[in-house]
Amino acid sequence: MIRHPPRAARFLAPTSLPKAGDSRQGLRLTLQGPVGSNPATLTLDLAAVRVGTNAIAVTNGGLGGTAADSTQQAVALGTRRLKDVLAGKTPAEQPPGQQESPTRP
Repeated sequence: MIRHPPRAARFLAPTSLPKAGDSRQGLRLTLQGPVGSNPATLTLDLAAVRVGTNAIAVTNGGLGGTAADSTQQAVALGTRRLKDVLAGKTPAEQPPGQQESPTRP
């Protein structure tokens, strides 16, 4: 059973998103509460982008906070990939500038 402490959530909206798709909306959610016996803050960025009648959703977060530029980059890349798929193209396996990780033995 999940228990939610009173006043544990705080919404900061909207988050800044790049001009992507036909419309977009972002929200930053901050949750505070204990992890074990230690206080902790979870920050989560949520973004939705619509392209025509299709949409993508992006989440980014963690106990150490979020990097807004990471969320913005994911929105831009995800929107570009959706547009490619809708145009009948096969998107690249990896975003531009990404390199394959070395194979571990």
